[in-house]
Amino acid sequence: MNLPTSLPVDFGNADEDGAVRVMTRGTLDYCKAHGIVFSEGMKIRMSDGEITAEGVVSQREGFGVAIVQKWLE
Repeated sequence: MNLPTSLPVDFGNADEDGAVRVMTRGTLDYCKAHGIVFSEGMKIRMSDGEITAEGVVSQREGFGVAIVQKWLE
């Protein structure tokens, strides 16, 4: 899977099941600057600067989240 540069996320800003919220100011600003538009089922790479993961974008209660599929080293 060839994913773009890791999107900045806050893994601490996640739902109980670990789905990371991707509608935060930092993530949205990054996406806007890089022309990235989220869509249901989109595969992304995300990082908080220390931890990196691959995930899939989904909508939950009107907000975008990324469901972690794989943690990377």
